[in-house]
Amino acid sequence: MSNVLVLPAQIKRIVWISYNNYVLEFVQAAVACLRELKVPVELWTQTGWPGISVLRDPTILFIITRGMDLQKCPIIPQNFIIHQVEQCKSAALGNPNSFYVAVLRRALAVWDYSKLNVAHLRQLGISQIGMLEFSFHPALIFEPRDLIDMSTYDVLFIGQPCQRRNLILNQFRAAGISVRLESKVFGPEKASLIRNAKIILNLHFYVNPAILETERLALLLANRKCVVSETSSEIEVDQEYSSAVVFESKPENLIQRCKELLENDNLRQEQELAAFKWFSTNKKLVNCWHDLDMIVSKLST
Repeated sequence: MSNVLVLPAQIKRIVWISYNNYVLEFVQAAVACLRELKVPVELWTQTGWPGISVLRDPTILFIITRGMDLQKCPIIPQNFIIHQVEQCKSAALGNPNSFYVAVLRRALAVWDYSKLNVAHLRQLGISQIGMLEFSFHPALIFEPRDLIDMSTYDVLFIGQPCQRRNLILNQFRAAGISVRLESKVFGPEKASLIRNAKIILNLHFYVNPAILETERLALLLANRKCVVSETSSEIEVDQEYSSAVVFESKPENLIQRCKELLENDNLRQEQELAAFKWFSTNKKLVNCWHDLDMIVSKLST
């Protein structure tokens, strides 16, 4: 059992707060996992915060994805966990005296997905850290009702544009590969974009270090997509995911691998199937959530 999370005895239920952002699908899957284990949990996705009386309720454990938004909260909850999805190079974690870091220090636990992030959090004086990897659950799989009819296209990248990403995408276009760039897409539109792309490209926003964006990969691999990614600074993680993801370290090699996969439908389909089998077998959420046993033992009905 984890020695990170210690739940107060009075906790009776969970309210998980996650707005309509890029990890909402995974949060929905995590909530589904908790419900399967008979844990009383409510998913809160409204744009505003729960009322002050709810936030003050000592019997509720709040799990908050993207804790920076707590700056807009009318009152910090008594008992909360931060589901930490920022990268260590981000501005949110760059200032040890920031509001966000202060909130992390107050949490019952901080759940992260990256060992590089964890090392950085420890340098900030945060010790109550657990791991919640972006792993497989059937709830991640798109249902037909969630899809919009769209034409099929070659390569898709979903993410915030930046100079280094734009430079690489322009190299793809110069090589004659059609690339679709999207950001801030959610729900059925996002599901349809992913479903209709032949290849999904994964490019880093931050480098030195570059963390593998497993929050992005989980949704893609669960939906049997062919993913081509830059290598990251997490060598062991890249090696682990190499059973499911095509990795290359240089833009010209990313372009070449995409060309090979686009020219060979059978090869691409084999990659899709192998990726799904590996991810759904080896990265089950119920086995990759370090504090899950503590929550279930305390709250399962």
